[in-house]
Amino acid sequence: MNGQFNFFSLNKPADWARGLAENLEFGERGIFLRKTERYGIYRVINPGQINLPAEICDFTVGKYGLLYFLDEYGNLWNYDYDNDNKNLLFAAGHGMFSHHALMAAGDSTIFLADRAGEARVWAFALANGQLLWRLDNLSESANYGWFPLDISAGPNGHIFVLAALRRTDTSDWELELEYAEPLGVIKIDESGNIAGIYRNLNFAGWGGSEDGVPGQSVSIAATPDNGFCILIGPARVPGPGRVQEAAAQEREYEARPAMFIYDQDGERINYWRLQSPLHPSGLCMDRDHYIYIGDGRQLEPEAEDDRYVHRFLPSGKFAGYLEGFQGKSGKLLRDARNRLYIWDWQAKSLHIMAMKNVVEKDQLGGATRGVYLSAALDSTVMELQWHRITMEAEIPEDTQIQLSYLASDRKELIIDGHYVNLDDFIKNEQIGMEEKLRALEPYWSKPLVNPRDALLQAQGRFLWLKIEFNGSEWRTPLLSKLRAYFPRSSYLDYLPAVYQDDKESRDFLERFLSLFSTFLLDMEEEIYDIAQLFDARVVSGPFLKWLAGWLDIAVDESWEEETLRQLIIKAPELYRKRGTRQGIEEILAIYAGERPFIVEHFQYKYLQEDIAVKDLMTRLYGQDPYCFHVLLKHEQVPNAARHEGIQKILDEEKPAFTEARLVVLQPWIYMDMHTYLGINTYLSELSLLRLDQKSSIPYSSLLIDVDRNNRFDIHSRVELDAQIK
Repeated sequence: MNGQFNFFSLNKPADWARGLAENLEFGERGIFLRKTERYGIYRVINPGQINLPAEICDFTVGKYGLLYFLDEYGNLWNYDYDNDNKNLLFAAGHGMFSHHALMAAGDSTIFLADRAGEARVWAFALANGQLLWRLDNLSESANYGWFPLDISAGPNGHIFVLAALRRTDTSDWELELEYAEPLGVIKIDESGNIAGIYRNLNFAGWGGSEDGVPGQSVSIAATPDNGFCILIGPARVPGPGRVQEAAAQEREYEARPAMFIYDQDGERINYWRLQSPLHPSGLCMDRDHYIYIGDGRQLEPEAEDDRYVHRFLPSGKFAGYLEGFQGKSGKLLRDARNRLYIWDWQAKSLHIMAMKNVVEKDQLGGATRGVYLSAALDSTVMELQWHRITMEAEIPEDTQIQLSYLASDRKELIIDGHYVNLDDFIKNEQIGMEEKLRALEPYWSKPLVNPRDALLQAQGRFLWLKIEFNGSEWRTPLLSKLRAYFPRSSYLDYLPAVYQDDKESRDFLERFLSLFSTFLLDMEEEIYDIAQLFDARVVSGPFLKWLAGWLDIAVDESWEEETLRQLIIKAPELYRKRGTRQGIEEILAIYAGERPFIVEHFQYKYLQEDIAVKDLMTRLYGQDPYCFHVLLKHEQVPNAARHEGIQKILDEEKPAFTEARLVVLQPWIYMDMHTYLGINTYLSELSLLRLDQKSSIPYSSLLIDVDRNNRFDIHSRVELDAQIK
């Protein structure tokens, strides 16, 4: 209540939760359109930007977004697109892999699976290009070769090579009869050891051509849970077990691209065929297990480009197109930051897609819109004239809030020929929002656009509100507070009755006088609530700094609002301790988040009398008896601004005629410096020195070069490896 008015206020999540929201979220700041993460264009890299000497044949991406390109000459480049810096890792003519190689990258290794090089798989260090290992045969006893078709790196360091297998003494690509299918997946660990060969994967509809090149496109991609998925393009032949007289519809189904998903042990966990009419080109899976498949169709010159990257759930359900890319896609990759990399074969450009926080589209019409229907606001007075409505909101330029209302003396309304309790109807989960909006459309008032302050033409005991939020792709309106005032009051009531005789002039005069009424009412509310400005627990923003000024607290930009609030609340107690060690400890605990270590002269005075450590103590703490040191951990002083703020506090709070020195404890071990065990230095248990994933050196090992014994300036240790005669 405020004077002659009552009001309903919606300003907390519990208030909004009484109504029904569609595509909206409630927070401490208010109600706003729901946001979600969706891929958007982060950067497009064109060939001219990289300026390579030849056309790009393949690419991959390292752990920190460093790109690697293989050109048609066999050069291997790395490219840092953030700093526009490229380096040649391998020059053409190196004699190892060819320009036909397929690439993948792990955390610290780049892998190349080559169909025409000296070895089938190569592994090089990303840092310097050093050869780590190469793999030629699957095993020493195997009597078949393998033809890599695609390669992908998993999150745990393993790589998966999708390959066709054949006998080494034949010219076709048929497997031995014991193998059910001509494709296999070779799983290789980061040390170059074969961790698994999965041959019997039961690929339906796979067929190869006579020259050994696959009859359809194939792709493999690692999954976030260390499994793999395989995409096989449209088949040219019916799948195994199909008879020649199969129905046309069945043959058409078999010709569609097929997706196979396997766990880390090579067990198939799902299989489905794509319903979309696309020629698959490129495959990857993001960390949320969405599957992305590119479209590599060749279009006619005058045809409209309808090629997109398709997104699917692991179950095979189509989940929409990837926005931001349109064209003939090639290879698709995902890096450790969950960014997508799409190669556009037609434009010869690389599109980098990153997750962005965008406004979620509703299910009604696919627009960035949300709707809120309030529960009944009960005034308890029949035939009540509602006064006005106000709202506090942040409404960006390309967004909008529309408010409609209806009033009635009863909660029951006629909906589709039946009396229905409106609150029950709104809360009924069996009825969709679209149906509710359709049924209530005749009852709502004309919408008010961005009504920060508006008079209501509503009469009835109960009041319902419909609030529509219209946002853009990136921004949403935020409604912090809404108030509905009642009963109706107007300055027109204080004028002679003659001013109310004519209806049109009365309505105009009433709205005109409401400007002054609103101004005075708002002023009265500010006066009524002025006590809140003196309460540090509820005040915020510039008023909090204003309140700090009353207590002679010097505030700068480095003070966070909650930190300043705690300081103001504890200021009376801190003033009593000002200039003392305890006072400095408590104020720095508020500002830095943890109590500091304070070292005074009397604590180390006796050590300066010891000749062995006198110089060390003098260097660390000096000899001034009126100087004390304040020690804080590195994480408490993360930047220069925080360092300056703490030093300023020390200068203001230290006792007169003393000096306070701030020491930031770095997280390292340096003898004869500020190194304190258990504070910024820790000793851990010994651990084995590991050479790879299988070998280690025990604690008590000694490495020597036996071949270099008995040589001056190298190994000349008397009685150990050398003797004097």
